[in-house]
Amino acid sequence: MTEKELQEKIIRLLKKNGRWVMKASAGPGVPIGTPDIISINKDGKLLAIEVKSPDNDRTATIEQLRVIKKMENQGAKCFVIKTLDDFHNFKSIEKLIDM
Repeated sequence: MTEKELQEKIIRLLKKNGRWVMKASAGPGVPIGTPDIISINKDGKLLAIEVKSPDNDRTATIEQLRVIKKMENQGAKCFVIKTLDDFHNFKSIEKLIDM
C-alpha cells in the first residue's frame, strides 16, 4: 500500500467516525512539518497524523517532529502511522484517551 492509499483509508475511517478531516498539503501558508492529516472531533479535540509509507524505512523528519511536539504541547493528540494496523491500534488508544 502506498502512503497516499494509506492516507485515503485513514481519512475515510476518520470521516466515517464523524470527525472533520483536512488533508494538509505542502505549499504557501502551510508550515513546514505540518502533519498530513488534521482532524477535529465534535468536542473540538484536535488529532494530527503524520503518515509514512509502509514500503520504506522513512521516519518523521526533524521538522515534522518539532511541529508534532508543538501541537502536543497545546493539547493535540499526534501520531506517526506507517500501516493500517498502526491506525487500528491508534483507534484502540483513541477510545482510552476519549478522543
